[in-house]
Amino acid sequence: MKNVSGIVTWCICACFIISGVQAAERSYDDVAQEVKTLSEAGKYSDALIKAKEAVKSAEASYGENDPVRIQAYNQYAQLQKTVGALNKAEKTYEKSITAAERAGNNVVLAATLTRRADLYREQGRYQEAEENAARAIALIEELEGLESARLAAPLSALALIYRAQEKYDEADALYKRVINIKEKAYGPGDLRLGPTMSDTALLYRAQGKYREAEWLLKEAATNVTKAEGENSINKAPYLMNLAGLYDYEERYAESETQYREALRVIEAERGPDHPDVAVVLNNLALACKAQDKDEEAEQLYLRALEIFEATFGEEHVKVAATLNNLGLLYRKQGDLKKSEKMMKRAKKMKKETLGEDHPKDTLIFGDLVEVYDKGSEEEPAEGTVPAEGTEEQAS
Repeated sequence: MKNVSGIVTWCICACFIISGVQAAERSYDDVAQEVKTLSEAGKYSDALIKAKEAVKSAEASYGENDPVRIQAYNQYAQLQKTVGALNKAEKTYEKSITAAERAGNNVVLAATLTRRADLYREQGRYQEAEENAARAIALIEELEGLESARLAAPLSALALIYRAQEKYDEADALYKRVINIKEKAYGPGDLRLGPTMSDTALLYRAQGKYREAEWLLKEAATNVTKAEGENSINKAPYLMNLAGLYDYEERYAESETQYREALRVIEAERGPDHPDVAVVLNNLALACKAQDKDEEAEQLYLRALEIFEATFGEEHVKVAATLNNLGLLYRKQGDLKKSEKMMKRAKKMKKETLGEDHPKDTLIFGDLVEVYDKGSEEEPAEGTVPAEGTEEQAS
């Protein structure tokens, strides 16, 4: 069994001192807020258009190396990455990095290098990814010391890169360091430890340490419930990864239960047509198919496909993943004509979006890379659902 999963994303939320004309400041801030609102609603295409507008506003109103410009570039690049425009995102990150280097703003530079490391990892460019993450770590260590809370994000990114290459011991050592840093910075029971607990659980799953992984995920979800209540969306990533663990162990009834609870809290918070809902629907369909609930699985796949296509268009890896799984369902049912149609479309789309040189069997699902190889050809859009409070942040 080969497994690579998880991703911890940087979100730059530094408070910048903004100079310039007050009207221009309001104009940029207004557009940037629209981008954030649209992104949270899962309207990524509309958000991308507004993010481009925000970049133009920042370029017109602020100097070449102003932190507002860098913030606008990073917001734009992250959305380009989300919709699958990885090459464009790389170019936008390059603008951000150049501006941060010229400004000598090493905190923002480290954050952007970490984002680019994540991008390179998704493209299978592991050496470049390692170099960017290592540089980010070195910048923060030099600036703030070996126990700075800002180190959590680049260390986690580097651990994920190692995990993608099955360098499990190296990844484990980095996660242990992140846990120690967070415990010292925030206290042992802080919810900000949750993402690292989840990432460590996914590492343990890859190593076959299922009970250790299960404990970590249950603990992370329980901590959220205690702090924020049963309906908190922030427990959804841990429920999803717990369900994925049960899938690996073929405990499909328990997996289904976790997916349905994740679906409940996400739909309640974000509505029935959000792309995060589609991720859960795809995964839930897998659990249903494994229990021979084929009719329900088909309906779940079709609903997920409809949401993904409405969100990302017809040429995106999430669309490809669901088409692939739907094709496998039709093959199981003996409808080889429909199966072949779905599988061919999925294969063509994955080739065009990921390229010829991407590591075998790897699919990219927004903020998560998951290799799902169980002897079948199923490649679910499985893993953490982007949710507030589950991302590494640089403040």
